[in-house]
Amino acid sequence: MSLLERSPTSTRGGGSQPDLSKLSNMAADSLISTRKRKRECECSQDVKEIRSELTGMTSLLEQFIESNALIMSQMQANISDVKTQITEIKVSNEQTLCLLRDSSADVKSQINYIKSSTSGMEIEQNNIKTHVSQLENKISVGENKIKSLESELSNLKLASTAGSSSHAQSLMNEQLIREVQDRKEREKNILVVGVPEQTSSVAEERLSKDEAEIMCITGSVSNEITKPIKIIRIGKYNAGKNRRIKVCYDTPAPVKVLLRNRDKLPVNIKMFSDQTPSQQKYLQGVKDELIRRQNSETWIQNETQAKELQLPNYTHYYNYRTDKIGGGVSAFVHNNLNHSLSESNYLDGNNYLWIRLEKFALEVGLVYNPGHTNYKRFLETYDSQLQLRKRAIVFGDFNIDLLKKEKEIKQYKAVLKEAGFGLLNKISKKYCTRHSTTRKSIIDHVSSNLKNNNFHMAIINSSLSDHKQIYVELKKFKPIPKIQTKYEAIDYTKLHATAKEDKIDDLNDFTLLENKIKEYMQDSKTIKMKILNKPQKDWINKDILTGINQRNYIWTEHKKNPEDESLETEFKTKRDRTAKLIRDTKNSYYYKEFTKCINKPKHMWNLINKLVNNKGKESCAPPKLMVDSKLITNSCDICEVFNQYFSTIGPLLAEQIPMRFHENFNVALPHTTNASELSTLDPYSADEINKIIDHLDSNSSSGLDEINTKVIPSTALLQCGINRLKRVIGTGP
Repeated sequence: MSLLERSPTSTRGGGSQPDLSKLSNMAADSLISTRKRKRECECSQDVKEIRSELTGMTSLLEQFIESNALIMSQMQANISDVKTQITEIKVSNEQTLCLLRDSSADVKSQINYIKSSTSGMEIEQNNIKTHVSQLENKISVGENKIKSLESELSNLKLASTAGSSSHAQSLMNEQLIREVQDRKEREKNILVVGVPEQTSSVAEERLSKDEAEIMCITGSVSNEITKPIKIIRIGKYNAGKNRRIKVCYDTPAPVKVLLRNRDKLPVNIKMFSDQTPSQQKYLQGVKDELIRRQNSETWIQNETQAKELQLPNYTHYYNYRTDKIGGGVSAFVHNNLNHSLSESNYLDGNNYLWIRLEKFALEVGLVYNPGHTNYKRFLETYDSQLQLRKRAIVFGDFNIDLLKKEKEIKQYKAVLKEAGFGLLNKISKKYCTRHSTTRKSIIDHVSSNLKNNNFHMAIINSSLSDHKQIYVELKKFKPIPKIQTKYEAIDYTKLHATAKEDKIDDLNDFTLLENKIKEYMQDSKTIKMKILNKPQKDWINKDILTGINQRNYIWTEHKKNPEDESLETEFKTKRDRTAKLIRDTKNSYYYKEFTKCINKPKHMWNLINKLVNNKGKESCAPPKLMVDSKLITNSCDICEVFNQYFSTIGPLLAEQIPMRFHENFNVALPHTTNASELSTLDPYSADEINKIIDHLDSNSSSGLDEINTKVIPSTALLQCGINRLKRVIGTGP
């Protein structure tokens, strides 16, 4: 080492001292001469080893740095995942807490309801006991009176039995004898209906023509019919009205022949036996009873009859035919239910009755379609009523047999499907609702649009009618709870009262005034509850709302940390996913809606108009117009007046402009000044400031100072601001 230090310094290649800055395998050997090799030290070898070690250390350091960078990136990714998971856990915890609060509130309300109902039942039970005791006393008193009356009646009967029984029996026997004699006489008569009334004014001529008509009719039935002994018209003669003809024979044989061969009578001619009044009354009663047993309608004929049909603790709702007997629908609803009449119509021969049950948010519909009305019009009316009901169950005698496979049945099912209703009937002969002697049918239907509900339905045989009874039970029902949320609001009454009591006229700085207003606002804040609006039921669903909330939450976090690129990337990803979910869900929903309207062009066009937001154009033409003291009411004349006015308004206005503006147009242009600052301030008054503040829009949101316009009208704050302006500007009243 000492030899190297004593060697002279030189930059040339022939020097004795090596240049260590250019040291290499080749360069070092070339600079060392043969004379110097003998005195070479071992430093070069050490330097080589040190360099190799440094190179290895450098590579190790580079590998270490790369591995650290990789580990750091993985740690950042893991940290972002952990943040996302923590955010999701927070959201789920908040939702769980909200559900727990809602469920606890429901449980409390149910407990209170049970307590109130129990107390009400106890009161009713005590009242019932009181009434029962009163009734027992009255019954005992009534029994004593009845016993006394029975004893008196028995005494009276013993006194009058002999005379009254013989008299009543004689009257009954006399009536029976008269009835038998009357029937015996009427066996020889027959009634003919449908023979046109004769137009002659002479009675004998009309009688002879009637006899000729009767002989012609009886001759067409049988040639063995003898000539009647008497022919008369029943009732008073009235032009334009065909009266019945009573034909009398000397024996009952011709009458029997005519009644047995009524199928041979001419068209529009009918024959009936001559019945006594008691026979007519009995047969009419049998006919009415048969008709009632063959139909399942209410047969309510008027309002008085409907009000007579009542049940204890029930309300009777009904809708009956106003133009004919038969048909109609009615329902009995228990008074414990909060119910009301939603709709009651009788249209085109069909009955519609809708009852709303408030507790279940449900509408119960009753429909009767006799089967012979306009089918297309019935479907349109029924469809419009179903579209208005969000939660409903419908019962009815539709006289549409679901066991058949006809075009009308498919149209009926399509109407139900389009309105979101489904049939609860099982389409099988085993579950028919009407079983006559000839066939089975399902003409009584039950349908509903309730989702996720279990129904129990049973068909019960009845001896009162050939229509079977239908029993429907809603096995599961839970109303959708109303979601409530808390929010902060300002109590403006408290704010104005506080501002009036506190004297803030001494504030000379607007910043202090602003801070004071914010302090009042903070002290006047209160916590309120509100019910969240239900989401729309068309294409907005729970997944979309959740995605929107998550997207908004990530955006809020990104605004707090704008330099965090991971949050920005996460927000963009969530934003794109939410937009795609909204687009796909909306397309799928409207595709299904258009599929439902394939056979319904009217509904399809309504859906198209809803999508493009088309609105019906309404005529806005005025009904009358006053022009030059002349009243014009004709629509064509009104249009002509408007055309004349707008076609000549331009030249008329141009003529009113002075000629100097026509010659030099630049004179008419306004002169503008480029004032960069406010030079003067006009004097103001407190009334002017009050007027400006009174006309502030209270619905506008707060600005950067976060002070709402509703806060400003406070009298104390307003006066403070006015006084401050006086001191700053130095002008004004």
